[in-house]
Amino acid sequence: LYKSAVEQFVEGNLSGAIDLFNKLIIPHPEFINSYYYLGSAYFQNNYFELAAEYLTIAVQITPSKDAYIKLGLSLGQIKKINESIEVFEDATRKYSNSPDILSYLGIALRTAARLEEAVNIFLKAINLNKNHLGANWGLGVTYGMIGQSARAEEQFKKVIGLSPNFAPPHYHLALTYLASGANDKAVDELL
Repeated sequence: LYKSAVEQFVEGNLSGAIDLFNKLIIPHPEFINSYYYLGSAYFQNNYFELAAEYLTIAVQITPSKDAYIKLGLSLGQIKKINESIEVFEDATRKYSNSPDILSYLGIALRTAARLEEAVNIFLKAINLNKNHLGANWGLGVTYGMIGQSARAEEQFKKVIGLSPNFAPPHYHLALTYLASGANDKAVDELL
């Protein structure tokens, strides 16, 4: 049953995987990875409350970066921002050299309006990987939120340089131009 459930998950049949893992988890709690797979399947189906429930167990018994990230994001999706921050902070203690986890922590801090802390976390992630797309973009968004338009513009241009086809920094750069009255630049950026 466990093997079939994992196969369903890997093949992308998330409903089938959820059904099988739910049948497996009660009578066979020894299959500890079932909690991760079930939480991940719920996460991918946007059932964030259920994802958080099973990923919390997964993080307690078989912690992994991916489980922490999905748990933190699930909590954010159900508006439990402080709990999301706690999860990402715990993850940074276990995976201190992960720019991905730091970047997600920065997003959670920004969501909680802890903007200066978010800036520091994004900078820490960039220090680990200067070309980290999420951290550079997140830093740009945060600079924009605290009114540092020139720094925001610089960050968005850096992200565009790293990944020209990634649309969000183009949009945010256009907003930065609009805020400064450079309407022609904003239109050019969106085209």
